[in-house]
Amino acid sequence: MLYELNAVGSSHSLPVYLRFAQAQRHDSVMAVVSLSEFMQVYPQLKLGRFLDDSDHDVYSFYELLNY
Repeated sequence: MLYELNAVGSSHSLPVYLRFAQAQRHDSVMAVVSLSEFMQVYPQLKLGRFLDDSDHDVYSFYELLNY
């Protein structure tokens, strides 16, 4: 399974982080792992907004984004 974080600022999107994982891993787990790794690898980049579906509606996700 591929989990992808994209930068979107116009009609185009740019992948900024790619993470491969086992297919049985839930999207919410992949989101927390991917965002955590992304913020460690690229501390100079800040998230302005994060848009996703209801699979990512977990408490640990909100804690991570509220850094």
